[in-house]
Parts: sequence; C-alpha cells; structure tokens
Amino acid sequence: MDQSSGFFVVDALGHPPCESRHAVFRMMGGTHHDVFSDTYVDRDISHDSPWLIFSDCHLDSPATFPRLRSILAGLAMPMCAHYHALRKPDGIEGGLEATRPVILFMGDFFSSSTTRAKANSIAKSQQFLFGELGATLCSSEFVVAENASLASLCDLLFIPGPHDPTIGSSAALPRARLVDYIVRPLMENLAAKSNGTVLPYFMTSPVRLRYAQGKEMVIHRDGTLRKMRQLSRVTTSAQASESLDASIHMAKTILDQGHLAPFAPVHSPRHWNYDHALQLYPPPDVICLGDHTAPAFETCYSHVKMFNPGCFGRDGSFVLFRPNMGTIEMSVAP
Repeated sequence: MDQSSGFFVVDALGHPPCESRHAVFRMMGGTHHDVFSDTYVDRDISHDSPWLIFSDCHLDSPATFPRLRSILAGLAMPMCAHYHALRKPDGIEGGLEATRPVILFMGDFFSSSTTRAKANSIAKSQQFLFGELGATLCSSEFVVAENASLASLCDLLFIPGPHDPTIGSSAALPRARLVDYIVRPLMENLAAKSNGTVLPYFMTSPVRLRYAQGKEMVIHRDGTLRKMRQLSRVTTSAQASESLDASIHMAKTILDQGHLAPFAPVHSPRHWNYDHALQLYPPPDVICLGDHTAPAFETCYSHVKMFNPGCFGRDGSFVLFRPNMGTIEMSVAP
C-alpha cells in the first residue's frame, strides 16, 4: 500500500502454479482419472501408429494439393502399409494388435477473403474443393495393399478453424464441427471409392483424444498468440530482450490458467454451457495448438508437451507425431 496515494502498488504479477498431471492424479487418490470411461484399452503401445497433422490446410491454395500428394506418396503410404501388415484379423488372438495411422486436417480450409464473401457461389467452391480432397485421398495412385486405398487404412480427422463454415457461430468457443453440406462431396467421394468403408471424423475445436495406454491429447485451432499480444502489457526493454519467447509464454499462460481461452468474453466469446471443454484440468499429456498467428514450435512445460504444426497452406509445415515414443517431428513439405 502506497501511504501517500492510498493505492496498492504491484511489484510483480504472476500466474497460479500449474499442477502436473501426475500431481493431480495423486491428489485424487493415486488412480488414473479417465474422462472417457472407467477403463482404457490395454495394448502394446509400440504398435501405436504415427499421426500426420496439418494445420491451416488451405484447399484453395495452388500449393496445397501438390504438397499433400507428395506427403501421401512418400510418407503416408509406407506408414499405412507397415501398420496394416501388423494388424491381426478380427477374432484372432484377441483381435487387432496395431492401431490405424491418423491423418488430421485442421482449418482454416480456405485462405482468400473472397472465399467468405458471397455465400451461394463460395459454398459451391468450398464443396468442390472438399470433393477434390476426397478424390485425392482415394486416388488410384495411392493404393497401398490388397487394392486398399490409402484412406481406407487410416483414420481421417477434420477440425474447423476460426473462419470455416460450422454449425453455429465459428467465433464462439468451443467451435462446432463443419456443416454437413460443405463436406458432403468429400464424404460421397470417400464412400464411392472405398465401398463405404471410409468414415471420416468431423470434430469440434477443441477436442480431447485418447491414445496409447490412457494418455490424452487436446487439439485446438485458434489465433491464441495474437489475442495474447493484443492484451499484454510488455515493456520496451522486455520486448527487446532476446530471451523473450512468445510461444513459451503462451504455453505457460494456458497451462497455468488451466484454460485454452484465458480471455474476457469480449475478446473470446464462448458457449458457457460448454466452457468445461476448454478447461485443462487435469492437464493432458500433449496439446496440439494450431495457431496461424504463431510460428511452428515445440515446447514442454510442467510435463505437458505443446506444439504448433505451423501453416501448411503457407509454407508446407506439418508434424509427424509418434505416440509410441512421444516424439514430435516438425517437418516441411517441398
């Protein structure tokens, strides 16, 4: 308290300390708290197949499909063939031994401002581009094994970005999945060329997924770093400091606050009935934060790995995540 003015003077301001995942479970009685069910699948995690993660997969960018075809041919096909060979037929010695590879696409799926200008003409363009994506994933050039297409041997996940057409408002969090009529051509192409065996998953943002033996990953697509920079009060000397890493500060802020959107509602509208989906308590093992306002990065804070795959539509950045080893490989498509 400043005696002369009667005001409190703040010398330092920080966040509450982040509790690690193990500390939270120990406080709960030493048992694993599974938000999905009472039990989890016990399997050999050495056969958990890798994940290919693309953020800002701009389908209207001329470079996107050539880059995607290059990655599918050089990386995804060998990966799917290898883990398909490890799978046992259903009903034999306990069923499946290896998991299916995962290809995860995050929005925004359209980059140009004109894509969001006129609803009718632009909706047809969006439908056409999603149809092209479905045709690419089931193309005859990507036949892996036993005349099976690439798409039929992996799980396809789609998570919308802040400007994608979603059910309800795409500005409010959590963000609902992509609207059905936009992705219908994608689903029709996948179904027609795979005899109905390919069922893509259209998910919300954020989404919490389970992998390996009870491990959890939270995936979220938003412009978080830009919002933090707009609302932060940083001195000039601190801005000039070479030790200042915005990505690490963003990870620390999110995990210390235990929330994916630690902002006032005016800066980050949300559906209050579903605000629990944005909370990070207990913290997951991995957080994938697709952020077009931040560079591609990987960091670890309080035993939680956080990474940003980068902008695939802009510079070809993507991530290969290996759940069996817990490694995150940052890559760039040619």
